[in-house]
Formats: sequence, C-alpha cells, structure tokens
Amino acid sequence: MAPASSPRSQPAEPLSPSNNNNNNNNNDDNNNNNNNNNDNNNNNNNNNNNNNDDNNNNNNNNDNNSSRADPPSSATSGYDFDECAADGPGWVQRSAELLRQGQAELALEVAEGELRRAPEGRGVVTAAGEEPREVSGRFFALHGMAKARLALGDLHDALELCGRAQLEKQEGAVLHTLAKTQLLLFRHGAAMDCAQRAAAIFRESGHRAAEASALLTVAEVHLFVNIMFLFAKAHVSNKR
Repeated sequence: MAPASSPRSQPAEPLSPSNNNNNNNNNDDNNNNNNNNNDNNNNNNNNNNNNNDDNNNNNNNNDNNSSRADPPSSATSGYDFDECAADGPGWVQRSAELLRQGQAELALEVAEGELRRAPEGRGVVTAAGEEPREVSGRFFALHGMAKARLALGDLHDALELCGRAQLEKQEGAVLHTLAKTQLLLFRHGAAMDCAQRAAAIFRESGHRAAEASALLTVAEVHLFVNIMFLFAKAHVSNKR
C-alpha cells in the first residue's frame, strides 16, 4: 500500500498595500512619539540643570551673605542723631542724612571719597558759634566709613575703622559707634564700657544731645542682656 502523500504547504498570501501603509504609519507614529518623549526628557533634563544652577546660585548668595550680619534696625541704630554733624565738615551732615534714608552704600562712597581727599595733617573747621579749631579730616572720614559699615552689617570692618579713627583723635563719637558695633557682635561688656565712656566724654564737653544718645545705647545694652538672660532661663526650664 502506497504511503499517503503529505499535504502540500500553501504559500502565504502577500500583505495587502493597505496593511503595509498602516504598519508604516504606526512605525512613524511610534518614532514620532519616541522623539517627542526624548525631547521631553531633554527638556526635563534642561529644567533640572537650570534648577541646579539656580540652587547653586542661591547657595553662593547664602555664602556671601553669611559673612555680613543683618543691618541694625532703625529703632536701635541711633542714626537719627550724629554727634559729628554739628562740628564736622559739611559732607558729614549729608552722609548722616543718607544713613537716615537707608542709603548706607552711598554714605560709604561719600566717606571713602573724603578719605582719599583728606590730607595727612589737620585742617581748620569752624562750627557755628565757636572759634576755629584744628581737626583731622581723616578722623571724620574714617568715622563716617565706620558708621556706614555698621549700617550695612559689616561689623568687623566697622571695628577696624573705629580703631583707625581713634588713632586720629580720641572722641566720644567713635566710642559710641564702637559700642553699637560691639553690641551687635554680642560683646556686651565691651559695648557697655564704650557706651559709658562715650557718655562721660559728652557730659564733660557739655554735649547734652550726644550724651543722651550714648545713654540710650547703655539702656539698649542692659535691655539686650536681660532679654538674653530670660531666654536662657526659659530654655533651661524647658529642659527639666
């Protein structure tokens, strides 16, 4: 008996043109979607990079700001009165007015310009109702720079400038500015000493307004010390 012949395999039917078009369209759509996704991913990466750059810039700004203390508030800065404005050169009053307006950068520029122009020796200044007297132009410039630095919160620069001003002339105005700077540096003992010495100098010279301003700083030091004491006491009580 002859073996049964195996069925002949039928050739596959060719794909119709419409199917090819559909497949091509689907492939194109998929490629477009992939490209769009890649573009979106690139955009997201760019956004992330931009955010990282912003964060780095913020960190840099924070680092730069960390070296500068917060400027003192107008309530405690005492810039509504300048001990040197009455008997100093005319620019001292302009600088004091800039400080009262919160324009410490401009006040610093004025004082720095005067320091460059100030001679090493002494000049003659005539205050209203007083005899002409010799003063150091460098003293007023250095003290003006110290007050501007204090207003900007550059406390260590203010300390250095006060020291340089004291080399030119020992005066209560510098001691008063020094007291304000020491207070913001939490050096309460030094702040109290400078403020009290300034008040004594003003008292001896009959400068009552300046004496009152220095005594106000003495009161501020007392207030600050008491506040710190109460804060520390409350902190200890909370731990118990």
